[in-house]
Amino acid sequence: MYRVLKMENIDPDFCQEFTITGKRGKTRRISAPSRSLKIRQRWVLDHILYQISVAECCEGFLKNHSICTNAKNHIGYNQSLNLDIKDFFPSITQDRVFQVFHEMGYSTDAARGLASLCCHEGKLPQELNEILWE
Repeated sequence: MYRVLKMENIDPDFCQEFTITGKRGKTRRISAPSRSLKIRQRWVLDHILYQISVAECCEGFLKNHSICTNAKNHIGYNQSLNLDIKDFFPSITQDRVFQVFHEMGYSTDAARGLASLCCHEGKLPQELNEILWE
């Protein structure tokens, strides 16, 4: 984990900033992590986050789960509700990410380092969605 955390103070160059235009003409700012940062984020996902036990009914962002495995739980029901929470990832602050790692038992320094690896400009980037689903 030391090799992962030695990037605690991540240089801004580890994220490439650009803007894309969505389907409806709305622009969206993207902060894409460099290959080096993405490898470290993947390590955190595989060695820490995927080790957390979650409720059996949870499907999102679990290894070997998808919208298809989630849909199987709803077969036979007349109705279902699908929600897309606007700006979900950016609504989670770096302080909250730090708190999660700290509550998992990581030292203050380790939790701070892990949170800084996961966050950009003090929040979870929207692009984390792509890292989780790779």
